[in-house]
Amino acid sequence: MMNTSLLEKFPVEDMHILHSYFENYGGNVSSECVESCYVNFDRMPYILRYWSQNKEDLFKMFGEKFILEKEITYSATLEELENLYIREIRRDEQACNFVEEYLKKIDHVYCREGNTDVYWTLRSFVYDYIELIHNKYEGDNMIITLNNHVIKIQNGCGIIKTLKKLTNILGIDPKLYEAFRNCHSRVLQNKKTKGKLCLSIHPMDYVTMSDNDYHWESCMTWTNYAGEYRLGTVEMMNSPYCVVAYLKGNEDMEFIRWNSKKWRQLIMITPDLILGNRQYPYEHKTLEEEALKWMRELASSYSGYGPYSDSLIKIVNRQDNFIGEKAIRFDLDFDYMYNDIYNSRKSYFNPNYEYSNYSMNLSGPAVCIQCGEVMEDMEGKESFVTCPSCSGMFYCDGCGNWEIGECHEVDGRYYCSYCIENDFVGCGVCDMRFHDSYIVDLFLHIKGYDGNFNGLHKVYLCEECLRDIYPTSDIPREAINSCFLSRVIYLKDISDDVLKHMFLDYSEDFVNYLLEMKQAETFEKMHEIEKKYCDNGIYIF
Repeated sequence: MMNTSLLEKFPVEDMHILHSYFENYGGNVSSECVESCYVNFDRMPYILRYWSQNKEDLFKMFGEKFILEKEITYSATLEELENLYIREIRRDEQACNFVEEYLKKIDHVYCREGNTDVYWTLRSFVYDYIELIHNKYEGDNMIITLNNHVIKIQNGCGIIKTLKKLTNILGIDPKLYEAFRNCHSRVLQNKKTKGKLCLSIHPMDYVTMSDNDYHWESCMTWTNYAGEYRLGTVEMMNSPYCVVAYLKGNEDMEFIRWNSKKWRQLIMITPDLILGNRQYPYEHKTLEEEALKWMRELASSYSGYGPYSDSLIKIVNRQDNFIGEKAIRFDLDFDYMYNDIYNSRKSYFNPNYEYSNYSMNLSGPAVCIQCGEVMEDMEGKESFVTCPSCSGMFYCDGCGNWEIGECHEVDGRYYCSYCIENDFVGCGVCDMRFHDSYIVDLFLHIKGYDGNFNGLHKVYLCEECLRDIYPTSDIPREAINSCFLSRVIYLKDISDDVLKHMFLDYSEDFVNYLLEMKQAETFEKMHEIEKKYCDNGIYIF
């Protein structure tokens, strides 16, 4: 029976957003992008039935909310500060003019003098954003002469202060320098910044876990391309154990009305374990520990969960971990989701756990986002979120890949167009295509009525057609097994229809030549036919 409690409380507007996301980005994989697919909106409750059922405990733990959100103060990463620096400089016209004027004057002086070490050092003062964030020169001590002024630049000196001296010596407008300095000050004020940390069991946060406007992605992406483990997002959506923790961006994504994630981590929670999985796109100690601590507070107050250790411990999957004085082996697995639980992972664990092994599959059912049925045997097809029936996918018996597109059936087996084109050959008699291992490369030594040699031509024959031409006893078995046979064929032994088929790719004149040669009863007649065709400029050998 379908669980309806979460579905009844799920906002209709959010259901439409999720439905639109499925349709726009859930289709088959093409060479350039992810294709769209049709999803019946009325089928969405069925598609989400496992999510509704398996997230029931977490929903209650969250106080019957799909997303929890709180403001957090954290240290910005160098990458965030670098991006902020670039945005601040670009937004301030005078700061941009300072950088342009400074580089122009440095280029003028040091391109002329050719002192490359000094040249690149002075340039780095305005474009090495990491060095600017630290506001400390980390290079070698140097003494330079600039416009008849001697300047000492020492390791550890402040870059902004040094830039002020250089501005005066180079004759740059002080107002431009002041605009640049103000940009620098605004960036440093964001070293400690505030953001919104979220814990979510909302379906949209699972399928968008690696889609954002902050220029990072992973193998779970839907929008940029079909991530190699895109199906894992559906498994995590339906898992009873998975929560998405993320730092919410200031604005929604441009291409869909949903939050854009600056940082995210999947948290796996069971009655005995709270584990932080790999972080994307960077590791952040404060964000991870705040998310895990928050999750522990929620779970510890919910019946059937905990107790958990007072402090974080580190565990490594698939090996023994000493927790207190006890060795416990963790075997944490997934189905089609990429298993990111390797190296050491921060976690809270039940200090009263009695056993020496902790094994669990953390996946939920991998359902097709079109029909809603559970997908089986999807190994090697983890980039698909639709089942073979809905996607038109088939297994190629030739290359062993799952393919989308035209399917060719040969003797009850299925092949993709590439294998048909490259590994199959048409029989010159029956026109049927066979795998090249079942085709004989037959070199025909064409001889006339009296047995004299009249040409050499290559055709392909299947074994059955070959036996129609030759008696079984006349074909060496090893010749067929080696897919090569060089035999003498007398034209008089081949019917007109077979002859035409065998040389279907040849010119009509050549086929007519063979048909006439077949009827020749004397050497003189054969010579006359050859001469006629040669005189007409027709190639016959």
